[in-house]
Amino acid sequence: MRGIMDNKSLIGDLLQRRAGRIHLIGICGIGMAGIACILKQQGFDVTGCDLLRPRVATWLEAHGVDVLAEHSRSHITSELDLVIRTPAVRDDCEELVAAAEMGLNIVCRGEVLAALLVGRRSIAVAGTHGKTTTSGFIAQVLQSCGLAPTFVVGGEIETLAGVASVGEGELLVVEADESDGTAAQYEPTTAVLTSVEHDHMEHFGTVADFTRCFESFAGNAVERLVFCADDPGASDVISHLDAGARDVIGYGLSDQAQIRGSNVVETAESISFDVHRAGDLLGSVTLPVPGQHNVLNALATVAVAMGEGLSFEDVRDALGAVALAKRRFERVVNRDDLVVISDYAHHPSEIAAMLRTARTLGRPILALFQPHRYTRTLALKQDFPPAFADVDELVLTPVYPASESPLVGGTTWDLYEEFRKQEFAHPVSVAASLDEAWLAIRRNLRDGALLAVIGAGDVDWIADQAIDEYIDGIPVKSASLSSCPDELRAIMSDHESLAAKTTMKVGGRAEAWAEIGTLAQLKSLLGWTHAQGVPFKLIGGGSNLLISDMGLGGVVARLAGGQFRQIRREGDMVVVGAGLPLREALNWLESNGLSGLEFLDGIPATLGGVIAMNAGGCGSEIGDHIEWVRYLDESGKEAVLERPRFTYRTGLKCAAIIEAGIRVSGDSEAEIRQRRAAAAGRRAWMRGLRCAGSVFKNPDGDSAGRLIEGVGLKGERIGQAMISSEHANVIVTEKGARASDVLALIERATSAVRSEFALELQTELAILR
Repeated sequence: MRGIMDNKSLIGDLLQRRAGRIHLIGICGIGMAGIACILKQQGFDVTGCDLLRPRVATWLEAHGVDVLAEHSRSHITSELDLVIRTPAVRDDCEELVAAAEMGLNIVCRGEVLAALLVGRRSIAVAGTHGKTTTSGFIAQVLQSCGLAPTFVVGGEIETLAGVASVGEGELLVVEADESDGTAAQYEPTTAVLTSVEHDHMEHFGTVADFTRCFESFAGNAVERLVFCADDPGASDVISHLDAGARDVIGYGLSDQAQIRGSNVVETAESISFDVHRAGDLLGSVTLPVPGQHNVLNALATVAVAMGEGLSFEDVRDALGAVALAKRRFERVVNRDDLVVISDYAHHPSEIAAMLRTARTLGRPILALFQPHRYTRTLALKQDFPPAFADVDELVLTPVYPASESPLVGGTTWDLYEEFRKQEFAHPVSVAASLDEAWLAIRRNLRDGALLAVIGAGDVDWIADQAIDEYIDGIPVKSASLSSCPDELRAIMSDHESLAAKTTMKVGGRAEAWAEIGTLAQLKSLLGWTHAQGVPFKLIGGGSNLLISDMGLGGVVARLAGGQFRQIRREGDMVVVGAGLPLREALNWLESNGLSGLEFLDGIPATLGGVIAMNAGGCGSEIGDHIEWVRYLDESGKEAVLERPRFTYRTGLKCAAIIEAGIRVSGDSEAEIRQRRAAAAGRRAWMRGLRCAGSVFKNPDGDSAGRLIEGVGLKGERIGQAMISSEHANVIVTEKGARASDVLALIERATSAVRSEFALELQTELAILR
């Protein structure tokens, strides 16, 4: 790849020719799409490709740009004059490799946009925060005032009908992205610097490197430099520059600003403020969008537009009709009983500003946040908890990698741990996927709530689901169980907490909880759930079980009736009901002089749960003693399995065990009692603790507890859960613990053992999501 100066000359020569073939790798990124549109309108033959096909692909095709599916070497041909890449594409992308092998010219997106400014009167907007909204406001105001600018902005704005367009006027408005350092190459007529706060750690080695990029950008301004005087980072950058012949104009709410706002009045729908220039009152502006940060964006627009000769009155009127870009406080659902806001914020400062605005709507806020990049999560994780201070509940999802590989300390689990370390005042939990998050959210939305969907990755999928679900007025509380027969609804309760039904005392809610008293009820319930496609899960005593904070959809049930708690002798076997507590079964066996299951003493479980998990200890497993199992499949059909085969800590998989025949032998009560006492004694230290026994299966020839202790995690704590200081393969919870605390410790132990011993621990604990 050529150097920066060579690339600049190369792109400049090509743009002057206004002819040639150009291919964009990652074309559906907003910044790439804008460049593709401009190049197409300037006469180039433009193609592009992307892994996904968001709505911008349709917009591109409507403008004559061919959008190819995914990445393939076949997209690269020797006839291409230029290949443009997005920073989001990895260096080992097969198209980039193919282009390099062919000796084609490969340049970055930002280099092309910088080259488009050469020889034109231009306005470029840069900054860590606010650049999309500010460049969008400027483009809208100039267009509304008849200047017909060409623009390339980083968001879809309804009033601009796209992310880019070639206008008839002389002005070019662009958003200058600093993420790959190319903002330093822009030489605009007017440069706007909105803010400078450390970001893009994946590219900039140090804070100084990051700051120098903006110093170069601001220093390249030809006629005018507009900056936010309220922002410490931007002010610091400007203070180190020689103003020269340029006009340097500060904007903000502080007294240092030349274009100053005052008397700010905010409502849920708009925000109004007075504007002063050099101390003189120009008049008042009312923006049709809320948020004090948008006052700053509008003040920057006033400074730029008046610098281009527009009157304050014209600028004021135009600002009264501006729109925000999609995913900038975008109300995708706006009803009396539910508001859903989708926002691109991914830096702590942006999140805090967005949530402060959301709080003005006066609704309880459930926030869903997808961290963006492992590098950013690692560098800024301490700043995220304070940014979410305005939420009532927070759900975190896995990091959106944006081509990065996982980074120790930069995962969602690391971020979750930081929330717990800082004793975050509101419930916070982790969903394993966007899908799990959405299913849990739609079960638990409350009337009158505000759902904030936050992040720069693919988390907007959640907002799309909310649109599909609620835009036509469907009640927030969905009636997924409304078709359940009355006789079954009579044994159910809605949104029951499952924490108290497990020995760890953590976990979310069940959409419906059922206490099943008879076999007929069980068969009827399974028949209905199977026919309706409703999830069904049977739990026993709740030991060896962890239920996610996200809770469980469908019906969760327990065998509660006496029909499931029977025990009787049949020859050399006993027949035991699946709902019988293990301790009661062992007491009955002991009193009848029947031996074989003493090794299970001390496990707080039902017989059905013991069989389902093939529980064991002292060198034995329940599966070694099972003669037959009577069970129901998912449709409620009854069957018997003779001499089932079990594997280590994996029992019979079926919808519901009814009863089992277990081989036993005769012995004295004293001998049986002694063996029971020995087994119970080995587990006595756990008595009274909130735990689920062993968390991990023992690897062949080794001990999970030894491995976890070997990586120094014995006694490790996250939130109110701790790896036991007695046995490292046991996690203990305390009052106030969350299932996510336990899952975070499981992730910590798994990762550490993998790194140290090259072994992959497998959970023995059943984790239900």
